[in-house]
Amino acid sequence: MIQLCDLEYWTRLGTNEGLAYVPETLSQFRVHNRSASACNHANRRFQLERFDRIILLHDYLYHPYYKNLRKWDDFETALSTHLKNEFMMLADGVDADDAHDLIFSLLEKYPILKPMWENSPFR
Repeated sequence: MIQLCDLEYWTRLGTNEGLAYVPETLSQFRVHNRSASACNHANRRFQLERFDRIILLHDYLYHPYYKNLRKWDDFETALSTHLKNEFMMLADGVDADDAHDLIFSLLEKYPILKPMWENSPFR
């Protein structure tokens, strides 16, 4: 993942240990021109906009860390549908020069996604 690492961490922590809401601002951060976030948005947009959500949804559905998350009624069905929709949105960026290589790299890391790619009209 490029940009959703914090969300993944807090989701994993919250589903296994619990969270509490504190209605105060306790910290701040800024994004400047040379920050990792700014560089990712400038240079890795396809991966950031397409892959992060797919990887996060994949992990929510299949990684053992998220078994508690999947216990909620119809959550797996909703996640699966959302993952398929996100995967189909890859079509929007398939024309990018290195998109196919990036997609094949993703499929190597997450082989359970291969049938979605193989059955897609934009393959």
